Amino acid sequence: MTPRLSSYWLILLTPVPFSIAGPLVDGLRSIPSFDAAVAESNFPDI
Repeated sequence: MTPRLSSYWLILLTPVPFSIAGPLVDGLRSIPSFDAAVAESNFPDI
């Protein structure tokens, strides 16, 4: 599903306006960067 189509689904199912839905969905597309060693030390039980 494209980000634009996802934005339309978001505005159909929630009260979020398209001006916010588009950037919100685009933010989900970005790849998070993290250091595995830092994550393991901060969240040892996961």
